[in-house]
Amino acid sequence: MQKEQYWATFDCYGTLVDWDTGMYQAIASIAPEQVEQLFPLCHALQNEIEAEQPFRTYRQVLAESLLRASTQLGITLPPGGEHVLADTLPRWPLFDDVGPALQALRDNGWKLVILSNVDNDLIAQTLQAFPVSIDAVITAEEVRAYKPALNHFNTFQQRFQVDKEHWVHIARSAFHDIAPAHTLGLRSIWVNRAHEPAPPLPPTKEIPDLTGLLAAVQEVIA
Repeated sequence: MQKEQYWATFDCYGTLVDWDTGMYQAIASIAPEQVEQLFPLCHALQNEIEAEQPFRTYRQVLAESLLRASTQLGITLPPGGEHVLADTLPRWPLFDDVGPALQALRDNGWKLVILSNVDNDLIAQTLQAFPVSIDAVITAEEVRAYKPALNHFNTFQQRFQVDKEHWVHIARSAFHDIAPAHTLGLRSIWVNRAHEPAPPLPPTKEIPDLTGLLAAVQEVIA
């Protein structure tokens, strides 16, 4: 009898890649005295910009968020400084638990797919540093929308014809990922790296990091 195929879909930046550290260090490289002000505001503005129309590439979202944050705070960036986030993003570090967690899933027959709010070229560069191969990637650039819109999830389901019983979504962001997964009736694992309070739309399971990911996915599909 053929073994059932299970699929794990992941958010990338924040879940697998240390988005906070990468972004903070990038801003600090051009505005070391103002990074404590710029970082949280730039972070907050990205959701607003992603929701605006017409669609912007993530490279444009990153630049616009830094420009708006600096304008609101009265900070002058160096010439071209607004591009520092996109320019450095492919080198932002992976969390230490990513390699072992993905390898454990791979060794147990899981397919691995990334659903990311990013551009094709940026994630292609990021994936060069991954220790485990990824079976497919669906980006915001491809679906012309940013999570929490459902485009990534619907595109994945339509492309691979995966039913909900064989699919687990794994992510750090309750807003971008856990909420839409809940809306779609998907099993989800919330990687609560920042020890945030429980979201209004709950995940199937919460874990603090990816150390116990294999056991967690096996539990939620049981």
